[in-house]
Amino acid sequence: MLVAPRAADGNTHDIGFIFYPSAAAAHHITGERRYGNLALRAAEQLRRRLIMTPKGSYISSWGPLDDERGRRSSAIDTMANLPLLYWAGHYDRDASFVLAGESHAIMTRNAFIRPDHSTYHAVEYDVVTGERQRGFTFQGSADESCWPRGQAWAIYGYVRTAEATGKRGYLDVAETLAEYYVRRTGPEMIPFWDFDDTEIPDAPKDSSATAIVASALLDLAALHPDEQKGARWKTQALAMLTVLCERYLATEASHRGLLRQGCYSRPHNEGVASAVMFGDFFFAEALCSAVMPGKLRATPSRLAA
Repeated sequence: MLVAPRAADGNTHDIGFIFYPSAAAAHHITGERRYGNLALRAAEQLRRRLIMTPKGSYISSWGPLDDERGRRSSAIDTMANLPLLYWAGHYDRDASFVLAGESHAIMTRNAFIRPDHSTYHAVEYDVVTGERQRGFTFQGSADESCWPRGQAWAIYGYVRTAEATGKRGYLDVAETLAEYYVRRTGPEMIPFWDFDDTEIPDAPKDSSATAIVASALLDLAALHPDEQKGARWKTQALAMLTVLCERYLATEASHRGLLRQGCYSRPHNEGVASAVMFGDFFFAEALCSAVMPGKLRATPSRLAA
């Protein structure tokens, strides 16, 4: 999304994942309305990016809305921005925020998720019909590969959509996507930067993806109507956090973040093995959910069976 302060390289897409969720969290922690109002302004900007088609509505992820290419394209990353809309719906008592987020989740479910439960990084729509024209990648290794952080964004977004709407179907989507993620990462729990990179095992890892999934799974566990299945997902999330703490936590003073071996963008050779700001954010969010639930943000309530 393009609602955050512009970085030196002109990229605003990723800053929004951290800056505005942090503002919403600050409001939850302090109760100060100035933080809530800041996050609400961001949510309003995000809602304006909704593109309506006969098949439904989706949020355009990149570029100005008067640019046709930008209007046609959406990225799986945007699933991680939907909680901002759901929060705003509650904060401002305006259901249109929730409706906008859910409509994007529906379009994404139909256009981004492959039959094997992997995800495209990005999709280009026909704005006249709403049909998917093509799936492609910007940060993965190939258009038909599965980029783990994209899979993580999808898991996170569908868990939070289930929380916001109370609808079990979104939790089922998240669970299926999570099963794919866990199966592909295996016992190490930290994926290579792309599940299908031809250079594996000589390829970079991406610790940030597992940090995102760990946070999502703790919420999935709390929401799941089957307590036994919920407990299994909580165990999985805690195991992921344990691996991150034991093997990927940076202790040297020279490191610029919390987690080692985050991979920002291998195709662009940017931050290939480094601190990644959203990895650190969701790692901290997951730790808060695990050891002090309700302090950073409200703990989800279990869905009805």
